[in-house]
Amino acid sequence: MSRLMLLTIVFSFTAAFAWTLSFSNAMAAEPGTMTVSQTPGAGQFTSIQAALDQAAAGDTVEIIDSRVYNENLLIRQSKTGLTLQAREGQKPTLRGTGPRIIEISGTQGVTIQGLRVNGVPGGSSDGLAATGAPVKSLKIGDCRFEEISGTGILLDNEDTAEIASCTFENLGGAGIHMMAGAEAIIERNTFRGGPMNTQFSDGIHLEASSAIINANNFTGLGRFGIGTFRQPEGAPLRQSTVTIVNNLIAESGKTKPESGDGIQIVSSVNSINQFTIVNNTIVNSARFGIGFGLQVGDTQSQALLANTLVIGSGSLGSAASDLAIYPDSTVDQAQTMARTAIRFCFIGSDRVFGSLDRNGNLTGDPQFVDPASGNYRLEPKSPGIDAGDNAAIGDFEFDLVGEQRILDGIHTGKPIVDIGAYEYNYDAKARSHPRVTRPLYAWTKTPLWIGRKSRL
Repeated sequence: MSRLMLLTIVFSFTAAFAWTLSFSNAMAAEPGTMTVSQTPGAGQFTSIQAALDQAAAGDTVEIIDSRVYNENLLIRQSKTGLTLQAREGQKPTLRGTGPRIIEISGTQGVTIQGLRVNGVPGGSSDGLAATGAPVKSLKIGDCRFEEISGTGILLDNEDTAEIASCTFENLGGAGIHMMAGAEAIIERNTFRGGPMNTQFSDGIHLEASSAIINANNFTGLGRFGIGTFRQPEGAPLRQSTVTIVNNLIAESGKTKPESGDGIQIVSSVNSINQFTIVNNTIVNSARFGIGFGLQVGDTQSQALLANTLVIGSGSLGSAASDLAIYPDSTVDQAQTMARTAIRFCFIGSDRVFGSLDRNGNLTGDPQFVDPASGNYRLEPKSPGIDAGDNAAIGDFEFDLVGEQRILDGIHTGKPIVDIGAYEYNYDAKARSHPRVTRPLYAWTKTPLWIGRKSRL
């Protein structure tokens, strides 16, 4: 065989091998990304947990189909910076049978995006639970937690998280349950009731935990829209800050009307809380729109209620009120009144604070656009337009649906914030700031959300 012929054969073989390798690499996932699919050969793994076990810190596990995965997942401490996500356009379902469908322990910077998390009939699952060592900078977005007999997301033991654009529907427990010093930013989520609701089905349950709860919808929950709770006696002292702003809370107490409050605000000697409740719309709660109860012996907790519209509470008749102090022997009635500031609100009924028609507070008909259809925006002649306190909104620049706050709604030449979760925009075509259409995820060191930057 001549030298020329040999070189030609070697070159041809090398070129063919290089082309085959190049083609194979093109078909494979990007470096650091592991794909999962139940279609044989479509992904690198057919099991999500198998991919998680093989993933290194910082890797991405991407589910590339919309199939149902009957698995319980464990994300371990070594998976710092890991991302578990659905491929764009896919909506895979994770259906677990164990006590926790997704369990995370001791990690930092994990992101979970685009999953449906469902329980099974008769199961006793929580959707996602942070357990063991603290979980830091957990990010959960665009997920659905449905038909789960327990809690949607459970945070504990000083965990920190950002939860955005998720749906929590038809749960036996709370949508989000936080305790023992957990901290979270909770924005643009939807919480809905359903036939699986029980007496513990709150939208958000907070026990000695801090949260920014901004621009969420709560509708038809079994008990509270948002409930704060005391720690057990003997638990260590914890001090928390709870900010509730730009939320719609409607028809709380569908399952347990005798405890059906839009918001429950309580504290204790070992659960010191600073509450800021601004620019919310709270309507048609079964018992109280907002119930307050600072415990005897707690001399530090305080509450500010401003620019909030609360009306229509009272399917229990004379026992109901839009604002109330809990009639409990452990509640210091006088101190609760003294340390609760109520100003520039629209209140249907107030049996205890005497807040009506003073400190800028209003009462009467707020003139909703179509309350029978769940549209609680303000009509052009609503007395709630330009009736709020600009100083109260802080750095929350946008309302529930992304409209800019502090507009001149009644053409006085002086922009003033409205009362309630929605800002009236008299001329949408000439708005000075476009409606917010930020991408779902802008998570960086200082991620942008509606109205403010991350504070975790």
